[in-house]
Amino acid sequence: DDEGFSLLSWGRRPFRRRRRRPPRKSTTQRVKSLMRLLGVWHIRRQRLSRVSGGQLRRISAAVEFLGESKPLLLMDEVTSGLDAATAASLCETLVDAAKRQGRTVIASVHQPAWRLLRLFDSCAILASGGRLVFAGPPRTIVDCLARRGSPAPAHENPADWIIRVLCEPKVVQEWREAFVAEEKQKEESTERSPPTFPPTTTTTTTTTTT
Repeated sequence: DDEGFSLLSWGRRPFRRRRRRPPRKSTTQRVKSLMRLLGVWHIRRQRLSRVSGGQLRRISAAVEFLGESKPLLLMDEVTSGLDAATAASLCETLVDAAKRQGRTVIASVHQPAWRLLRLFDSCAILASGGRLVFAGPPRTIVDCLARRGSPAPAHENPADWIIRVLCEPKVVQEWREAFVAEEKQKEESTERSPPTFPPTTTTTTTTTTT
C-alpha cells in the first residue's frame, strides 16, 4: 500500500515491487543503473515520504522501467503538479532513458511548454470529448495551425495557442473534419506509392490532452 511504501527508502522499493517474481542476478545492477540514469541515486536512502514531487515522479518512472517485459510504457499526467523546469528535466530524462533501453513511452501531458513538447518524436492532440484533431511530430504543429486558419502569433507558445483555439466547439468540429480528411488523403497517397522499408528506429511518443 502507499502508506507502507512511504516508509521505505527509495533503494528498497523496486525490490518490493518485484518480490512476487523470480529473483535474478542482474536485478541489483539494473536498479543501480536506473537510479543513476534517472537522477535519483543520491536519494536512494531517503524515505519516499521525504522526497520532492519531481523526485517522486522520477522514482515512479524508474519502477516502471524495471519491467523487462514492458517495451511499451504508459505514463498518465507525468508532469502534472511540477514546475516548468522540473517537468522539462523529467521529460528529458524519460526520453533519454527510453532511447537507451529501446522503450516506447506514451505519456499524457497537460498544457506543456513548447520546449517540453518538442522533446517527443510524435504527439496526439485530443480536444473536448476525446476527439483526435492532430497526430504527428510536434514540429509540424505550427504549420498545422497556419494551414487551418489559426496561425500562432509571434512569441506565443504554440502549445498554449492551440489550446485556446480549440476552446470553441465549432472550431473543434472543423479541426476534426480537417484531420480526418488529411488522414484519408495520406492513406490514398500511400496506396498509390510503392512500399518502402526504412531502417528500424526507436521513438518516444507523447499524447497531449487538452
